Amino acid sequence: MEKESARSAARFIVDGNGERTHVILPIAVYEGLMALKEALKGSGGTGENSLFYLKKGALTATGYPDGLKTRPCFVLAKDSEISLAAAPSLYANVAAKRADLISSGVLILNSAHTCYNLTSDIKLPSPSFAAALVVGQVVNGLKLWKNREGFSLKDLGFGTGRGR
Repeated sequence: MEKESARSAARFIVDGNGERTHVILPIAVYEGLMALKEALKGSGGTGENSLFYLKKGALTATGYPDGLKTRPCFVLAKDSEISLAAAPSLYANVAAKRADLISSGVLILNSAHTCYNLTSDIKLPSPSFAAALVVGQVVNGLKLWKNREGFSLKDLGFGTGRGR
C-alpha cells in the first residue's frame, strides 16, 4: 500500500528520449510546497534581497546584492561600520570612493566605536568593492558577505554561472 501512495503522489511527463520534463502533483502536495516556500521567504534565506553581514574584528556591516546573480552590485546599508584604516594596497578606485564618502559626509566618524558609520545606503559595483571599503583592504566579498545562516554569497551561487 505504501508503494501505491508514493506512486500516486507525483506523475511525470516524459519526452521522446524518456527524459522527465514535467511533474504533476496532487494539489495537497503542491499547497504544502507553496507553504514551505512562503515560510522560507521570511527566514533571511537565500534570496537576492536577504541581508548579508560582514564581521571583521569589531566591525559589523550589512547589505544585500542587487542586479544579476552572475555579476551582482552590492548595496551597503546605512549604519554599517567602516574601518578607519586603509591599507596601502587598497585599490585606487576603492580609496577614491572612501575619500569621496568622507568628504561628502556619507561616512561620519564614530569615535566611540573607533570606526566610520555610513549615513545612508549606497550602491557599489560589487560585493568585493563593498567588502574592501568596509575592511580597508583588498578582500573577496563573495566569501566574506554571509547571511544569518552562515552561507556566503559564493555558497549561494552569486558571481558564478550557477543560477540566475
